[in-house]
Amino acid sequence: MAQRKSGRDTGYLPSYMDPREVEETIAKGYFTVEVDGIAIEVTRKKVVNVNCRIKGDRAMMSVPAQMPYRDVVKTAKEMAPWYRRNLAKISQKRKDNKFSDPNVFDITIEGITIHVVRKDVKNFNMRIASDGTPQMSVPKRASKADAERVAKEHLDWFREATAAEAARRMDAPEGWDSGDTIMVWGEPRTIEVVEGSQIPECRLTGDKLEVLVPIGATPTLRAQTVENFLYDELRHRVIAILDDCQDRVGKRALSIRLRRMKSRWGSCTKARGSIRLNIALAECPPACTETVLCHELCHLWEANHGPRFYARLDLACPDWRANQDWLDAHAPRYPAY
Repeated sequence: MAQRKSGRDTGYLPSYMDPREVEETIAKGYFTVEVDGIAIEVTRKKVVNVNCRIKGDRAMMSVPAQMPYRDVVKTAKEMAPWYRRNLAKISQKRKDNKFSDPNVFDITIEGITIHVVRKDVKNFNMRIASDGTPQMSVPKRASKADAERVAKEHLDWFREATAAEAARRMDAPEGWDSGDTIMVWGEPRTIEVVEGSQIPECRLTGDKLEVLVPIGATPTLRAQTVENFLYDELRHRVIAILDDCQDRVGKRALSIRLRRMKSRWGSCTKARGSIRLNIALAECPPACTETVLCHELCHLWEANHGPRFYARLDLACPDWRANQDWLDAHAPRYPAY
């Protein structure tokens, strides 16, 4: 469902699972360990050994499902020099490529510098990176003059989007603190940070959301703990309604991924039968998740938003318009939007 590009992937939910498989998936766990200034994304899996890797600029580690948290932290500290060394290599390589790769260059239009990358795409795509940098991907055949022409045509959009991203980053908290308010399934909850827990986790108690973290937890860890909680909430909700939604639409997804998306509530790749849902849906009323899921399932029938698409959506989810109005009205309040 439409707004503009997606953020990073934070998990996978198979669409065909018996109850035992569901519980096994939930038990894997996902959390972040921060050591020596390096945030390491940890995933519990059915593996024998610890596996360390770097994906893009993200430090990642897979550990055995039953590995104690203190052993995870110990291993992360031992591997910190390896992560730091390789992250530095990747950073330097990117800097070198920026000046040596003819498909990567910058253009400046009326004081706005835009980072341009030639890719295997058909259209000119514009976005604002999470660090506030204006970016544009262009077809490989496009010249620098073509990129400058399109950038000039969309200069007002770049100005507005850059200003909006700067305001968002200024207002967004670095990490959740006690007294902050968060929406959970459309209801406001007051954050209460409780230090002393070995394993970071969240717990709903009345109108409060307790964020249990180790003593001295960084803002990054508190934020990731809340993000993991929202991810788990949405995962349980999707599991509960998936079969019913698929039966109403008459299509079954081959995979469903839950992600923090920057500008969409959901998306679908018809050819692969795959659906992505925004973790921010856990902050919205439950009916909104049902609407977005049915919307994306309908795209397995119709790739566009033509009359046939909406006819199917009307049958599968008659009240989708009211839920869509809520999403459209509240999208700007979320840090991701």
